[in-house]
Amino acid sequence: MNSALTKLITFRSKQLMVVHETCFSIGIKDAWNICNDYSAFISLMLCKQSVNPSPEWLLGGPGELGAELRFTIQRDGKTHVIVERVVRLDIDEATGTHTLAWEQLSSKPKLPVRNYGCTWVLVPDESHENTPRCRLTWTRYFDEPMLLGLVSLASIATTSLKRSAEPIINDVFPSFYEVVE
Repeated sequence: MNSALTKLITFRSKQLMVVHETCFSIGIKDAWNICNDYSAFISLMLCKQSVNPSPEWLLGGPGELGAELRFTIQRDGKTHVIVERVVRLDIDEATGTHTLAWEQLSSKPKLPVRNYGCTWVLVPDESHENTPRCRLTWTRYFDEPMLLGLVSLASIATTSLKRSAEPIINDVFPSFYEVVE
């Protein structure tokens, strides 16, 4: 996004969400072990860009609440250095639900989103007794962008996030798992 346009965009505190769901032919504990190492996921997710993503744990490490990861991403012809923090990492033993969530702490230069974060919820799928499976619900949230404080850019932002999720779901996740739906 060019700098002139960036100056015209403000953000409301209204949170928008984009939700993606998929199912994997892998047991929930194996899926959790893979998702738990966010740096490995980032490395695989960004391996095709021309700049090395160079994920580095600044604080803590894989499987630690409060851990902070710095990595490099290319977007709109610019290279951004992102720092994200793991804000939720838990297992509900009663339901078998596993949750990993992180929030973006910084982006240099700034990305055209504010208060961006993601949550992955892994739930056992017991509909196939002979094959271990789990369902992933991936929710991304951010503040609503506004042009001149008057016109919502929500549909543009959500469309962009949906489009960016397609290669992640279709290329990255299958590298970790066998996607079945």
